Amino acid sequence: MLLQGLRPDELTLAKPQDFSHVYSGVLMRVRFAKSPSKQGSSFLPGSFGHVVGRYIQEAGLSVKDYLFPSKSDATVPMSSHEMSRMIGSYLRQALTDPEQRSTQRIRQSVIAYAMKAGAILVSDTLGHSSLKSTQE
Repeated sequence: MLLQGLRPDELTLAKPQDFSHVYSGVLMRVRFAKSPSKQGSSFLPGSFGHVVGRYIQEAGLSVKDYLFPSKSDATVPMSSHEMSRMIGSYLRQALTDPEQRSTQRIRQSVIAYAMKAGAILVSDTLGHSSLKSTQE
């Protein structure tokens, strides 16, 4: 989900009910962390739907639970600190270059790739209020 340009805080707000299967993948409803009144969607590859579905089933999550729940209560989202630690642990294993091990760096790479590919509405997809924010 980070490779779709989502912020860690947006991941903590995800619930099972936010995922819809479409023809070639999964559509995820996103609540933007920096613009709480704004929602968007992110397209995720087909194989991702199977992984998320299996995770939801094995974790016993209901539609109202959070995908990344706190340790004590599935109806409360994981804290930003817990999410950062989890992502940091993954990035340390996945990337050898310490300078590349940040969610901001991944997000910048996603934005650069989307802009080069000519993707339209990049600012909407990332939850930015203006195109200027996306270009900075």
